[in-house]
Amino acid sequence: MNKDSKYYQVHDFYSRLHNKDKFVGRRPITVRSSYEKKYIKFLDMNSSVLQWRSEDDPIKYFDPTRKKYRRYFVDFWVKIKQTNGEIKEFFVEVKPESKLHPPKKPKRITQGYKRMLQEYIVNQSKFEAAEKLCEYLRKTGRNIEFIKVTEKQLGIK
Repeated sequence: MNKDSKYYQVHDFYSRLHNKDKFVGRRPITVRSSYEKKYIKFLDMNSSVLQWRSEDDPIKYFDPTRKKYRRYFVDFWVKIKQTNGEIKEFFVEVKPESKLHPPKKPKRITQGYKRMLQEYIVNQSKFEAAEKLCEYLRKTGRNIEFIKVTEKQLGIK
């Protein structure tokens, strides 16, 4: 992995899938963390998952820290057959639990704290845009929801 890169793509990840027909992405599978890698394994092996793709769906959001509109590529889109037989879609963001809460304010404001606060603010803007998109899509008849998956749901911690 390039040390300057903010993410990595596992080369030939598609060939590692057991159920290749479920992956319907237009772009290569993008993996930014070990949590996402574990979630992909879940998507691949779970019989309830009908289709999925990785970072294919850009969502326009306003970045309040840079004061401009940007694009957010949600980690995954997933189509699942639920236990009641209903088909439901999800936009899924895989994040550590710690990134879903504002950072604890230290006694002395450091650059590290400022970066964590900025990341939290930007993430909240992204999540709000994803929620609004899902709300709009539900009005058009799609059964879709935005969810955040953490290490707790993945059984990591």
